[in-house]
Amino acid sequence: MNAINFENSPNSFKVRQLSQNEKQAMQEAGVWKEGCPVPLDRLRAVEFSYFYLKKDNENSWSFNGERKHDGKIVVLEAAANYVCMIFEKLYQINFPIHKACPMEDYGANDEKSMADNNSSSFNFREITGGGLPSIHSYGLAIDLNPPQNPYISFLDDKHIQGEGNAKILPQSGCSYINRTNLRTGMIESCEKGNAVIKIFKEHGFPEWGGNWNTPIDWMHFQTSRTIGQLLVAMNPDDAIILFKKYVEDSDLLNKANPKNNQFVSLYNTYRVKFMELLKNNPTFLKMSADEALSLMS
Repeated sequence: MNAINFENSPNSFKVRQLSQNEKQAMQEAGVWKEGCPVPLDRLRAVEFSYFYLKKDNENSWSFNGERKHDGKIVVLEAAANYVCMIFEKLYQINFPIHKACPMEDYGANDEKSMADNNSSSFNFREITGGGLPSIHSYGLAIDLNPPQNPYISFLDDKHIQGEGNAKILPQSGCSYINRTNLRTGMIESCEKGNAVIKIFKEHGFPEWGGNWNTPIDWMHFQTSRTIGQLLVAMNPDDAIILFKKYVEDSDLLNKANPKNNQFVSLYNTYRVKFMELLKNNPTFLKMSADEALSLMS
């Protein structure tokens, strides 16, 4: 995707390959390491301009129209052009962002990144609380303005101890738990209501953590896990085709089991037929794996 330059301004939005120095820095920091579901060569840098969300003091942030042009996040190559469009659309609606730096700047430490109000994507780690790899490990999740859009989990989370307790990340997000008190930088604060949520959904990131029951993760947008599993199993060209179909219909793979995604096996075994169906009739990805198998012969 070529850079999009606005007339008489330095604003730009572009996708590029990672340099060898960037790859080395990611490995040294532990952002990418062996066991990651995504090969390092399949990650891309998305660079973008943004309106600046300024920190006035510990609990006060403001937006005066200042622009910055140093935004950078790392995502899966199949989604990269759409992510670039997301940040272009956020810019067009004047949604402010404090900063967006790659996770090696924080030593792969998610809590440090959140505390610094850093918007980010790729980082090979488990989901908060442990267990499965985070969708961030696929380069298919984006966190936006963490203090204004914090993460919160409650007592029924096995990792939270003590009656009535809750865990809020980052801690500076405590003053943003009341989502009816709309302030600058909050996902819901845009004058056009749910414009931010709509932009992400229309560009392949339909799952918003603000709609979850527990935990609630207002900063977080992602694809489905099953789509992520299939995308990284595919070759890059096929993955680009699949992501485009997913942008058009986010219900694809809604019956797949993320603990045993048999569509990955179907793709690996019947790639030519699988891709023929994907191009001409992608609704087969809404079937069960057994039903889809009957179409492969």
